[in-house]
Amino acid sequence: MRALSYVGELTLFIWEVLKRLPKVFSVIPVIISEVWKLGVGSLSIILITLFLGGFATAYQAAFQGRGYFPEVYIGMAVAKAFLIMLGPLLTGLLLAGKVTSALAAEIGSMKVTEQIDALETLAIDPYHYIILPRIMATLIATPILTMVGEVSAMVGGGICAITLLHIKLINYIEGLRFNFIPMEFAGSLVKSAVFGAIIGIIGTFYGMKVMGGAESVGKCATQSVVAASVLVLVFDNIVGVLMFNYPI
Repeated sequence: MRALSYVGELTLFIWEVLKRLPKVFSVIPVIISEVWKLGVGSLSIILITLFLGGFATAYQAAFQGRGYFPEVYIGMAVAKAFLIMLGPLLTGLLLAGKVTSALAAEIGSMKVTEQIDALETLAIDPYHYIILPRIMATLIATPILTMVGEVSAMVGGGICAITLLHIKLINYIEGLRFNFIPMEFAGSLVKSAVFGAIIGIIGTFYGMKVMGGAESVGKCATQSVVAASVLVLVFDNIVGVLMFNYPI
């Protein structure tokens, strides 16, 4: 019953957000501000993590395939791994941990300090001015951060190839270009947009669920991270299966 109640509450919350969607243009300045804050605040962790991921992927690909395929395939292995799977997934999980909890804590604190109630008293719709801009910001910023992260991963793979594997840069770049399929890149952006929507919805949903004092804020922030991380993994598989069976 608790699961059904949770699904019902989340569905009603999403419906309330969707009803405000036609008015999204009136909050564009807030969305831009939130995108900037989210992007700048998360950029360093995305760059470092995916750089190290690309570095490790290149090394493992060379180690596992030594003597079996030419060195040009190292670049292809890094590109395929991060465009199809690791780029959007790692970005989604990192943002699920960092951004979801921040959104839940921010909105939860606004509820605890009765700022949400004050907005409603002034006939200002919190779903329109607080919730919708943050969801749209995560929806926009996540694909951008994914693209930046994928480039960082390929740079990391290139540095590994040149310094540790002694592969010529031209061969690594040729590997990146080999069998490149633009629709795979588009698919990674679709995935990351889905993850961005999940992160924004779950973070704001749990923020609005806060009842009581500071203890409730911390509890809801923790629950939001768990829920967002699980949903990112679930939808990674769902979107992946759909993309392979029904290509764009």
